[in-house]
Amino acid sequence: TGPLRSVQGEFEIGSQYHFHMETQSCIVRPIEEGQFEVFSATQHMDGVQKSIAMALGINMNKINVSVRRLGGAYGGKINQPHFIAAACAVAANKVKRS
Repeated sequence: TGPLRSVQGEFEIGSQYHFHMETQSCIVRPIEEGQFEVFSATQHMDGVQKSIAMALGINMNKINVSVRRLGGAYGGKINQPHFIAAACAVAANKVKRS
């Protein structure tokens, strides 16, 4: 091997902001006796259930949350779906339909 060489200089890379590509979606359907059926694209089902219960002022056991298999990255399906689900539940409760 030959003599050691030293390379000197500066290199700067700006940070890359990662953001999920999935859209937020939710369907809320009122069912019998003040219960609600919720289909939400979330990774945190109990959080969605609690947010809806708080928004409607009802017990969590009146809310059935179903989730289809979904991918996820960067945390976009953890906390953000709570707001969408609560808004959908308030609207569904108001008009008494999905």
